[in-house]
Amino acid sequence: MAQAHVVSQLVADVQTVKGDISAVKSNVAALQNDVTAVKNSVSQISDKVDTVVSQVNNLNAQIATLNQKVDQLMQQLNVAVAEANNAKTTAFVGTAVALIFAILAAVLALRKGKTKTQ
Repeated sequence: MAQAHVVSQLVADVQTVKGDISAVKSNVAALQNDVTAVKNSVSQISDKVDTVVSQVNNLNAQIATLNQKVDQLMQQLNVAVAEANNAKTTAFVGTAVALIFAILAAVLALRKGKTKTQ
């Protein structure tokens, strides 16, 4: 009877181990599913990162183009300012020359008037 008891205990232990193995297999399958889900998520995130990197590269190219346009506009502005300053100087010189001629004309007119009256 002791042998029967040992055998029945072994059978019970084997059943317990079989149950534990089944539970471990279920846990492994669940973990494999989790790993697959994580791999899919990583793949999706990688795709999104690639998309964002592409968008950033496009924006950098647009920024470079805009910087070139700004530089060109600044050069044009500097030329326009220089021309405006040159025009102001020319206008000032022209006005000064015109005033000098007007003063000379007035002086000559006064002298001419003095010589006629004398």
